[in-house]
Amino acid sequence: MRGSGFMLLWALLTGLFWGACPTMAETAPDTPPLSADGATIHLELEEAWRLALARSPRVAAALARVTQAHEEAEMVAAPARPQATLTGFREQTRTTPGPPIVLSTFGMRPGVAGALEERPFQTEGFEYGSSQVHLEVRQLLFDGGQLAARIASARAQEGQSQALLGSVVRDLRRDLELAWLDALQARSRLELAQEAEILAREQRRMTEVRFQEGTAARADVVFAQVPVAQAERDRIQVENSEAVAQAALNRLLGLPLGTPLTLAEPEAPPPRLGTPEEAEERAGRVRPEVVAARAALDSARSGLQAARSGRDPEFHAVGSSTGVSYEKDLLPGDVGWRVALEARWVLLDGNQTTHEVRRARARVLEAEANWREARDSVALEVRQAWLALQTAQRAWSSAQVEVERAREALAMAEGRYRSGVAVFLEGSQARVDLLAARTNLLAARYDVRRARIRLDWAQGLEPPR
Repeated sequence: MRGSGFMLLWALLTGLFWGACPTMAETAPDTPPLSADGATIHLELEEAWRLALARSPRVAAALARVTQAHEEAEMVAAPARPQATLTGFREQTRTTPGPPIVLSTFGMRPGVAGALEERPFQTEGFEYGSSQVHLEVRQLLFDGGQLAARIASARAQEGQSQALLGSVVRDLRRDLELAWLDALQARSRLELAQEAEILAREQRRMTEVRFQEGTAARADVVFAQVPVAQAERDRIQVENSEAVAQAALNRLLGLPLGTPLTLAEPEAPPPRLGTPEEAEERAGRVRPEVVAARAALDSARSGLQAARSGRDPEFHAVGSSTGVSYEKDLLPGDVGWRVALEARWVLLDGNQTTHEVRRARARVLEAEANWREARDSVALEVRQAWLALQTAQRAWSSAQVEVERAREALAMAEGRYRSGVAVFLEGSQARVDLLAARTNLLAARYDVRRARIRLDWAQGLEPPR
């Protein structure tokens, strides 16, 4: 998890985030220029991807979590490095008077002893200044592998956060591509709705002309009003759907929801051959969710090892030096030193280590279950996405046949109407059927693209460039 691939991804995302954040969008070279006057912005998919990557709050939060995990791992590793502490003080002290005492007269001449006995003597307080500097250096030599296990656990958690960052980036790419297709489909549906409205109005005009010429009944004119009203209603609904789809895309891009966009149709991705079993095997190796679950399992196992080492003895090499001075000297005049090998061995801890081991073992069991669950869920997602793509491809082929059939039916209905052997309603219904078939074909084409995106996402494949 700490390989060059993840480090390169982290560096790329960090550079994009700090180099193309919203406050620097006007000067960032990797993001497309944004219009400040509300003009329409033309975007290619890859330009939109760089913009979304730079402005995504999800990516920014995931990057921050990676940084936190890295710093936490470094904090855990700190006790393995040399530790040095420097303390010092300068103080001025005045002592209190001492208690009254009687001097001893042993060994004195009787005359002198008689003069001093029964006469208490009291010491006076005095004032002095002192300085002290103390330097201690400490290095851990051995702790039974407890610190090494904690470091391994923290590094595994860092790898887990990096895997989750990759998952956030992949999810953002998938959401962007799906929103892009939704916006393109909504725009195409709007064009179809506008075309249908134009055709309905033209058909009404032609019916009115034929009624004035006496070749059409009054009922045909009345019936011709209905498709026009339906086409207007459908166009308004599609316009609203197109506005919603564009607003959803703008949200992913970090733009104001009402920003007008002109989207380029992306190229169809090349077919990727293989079998469902191969796709499942690949997904089980590279999907960030599985990688993160595996990293969590590694972290839990290292935590168990650290808990088991909780009662092992610790040995430290310690060296210290102390300098003191008195009165007016600020720098130490006399220096003492100490070199020692310190040992610490916890014999009784109230069964704390025992319970920590049991808790760590339970965490390992939980992490193993989560890893198996993630692996199985990913395999199911791949299988479902594979079948969904096959279904979408069959639906697209069927929709193409439906369009051809609807075109033939419309041509036959118009010919029968011109020949006077069919009523206007038959041709109107045929035009409705053709529009529905074209709409279904449009949806089926984009459904195939969506199914490909979801299958690539489920397999853990990188998006095509």
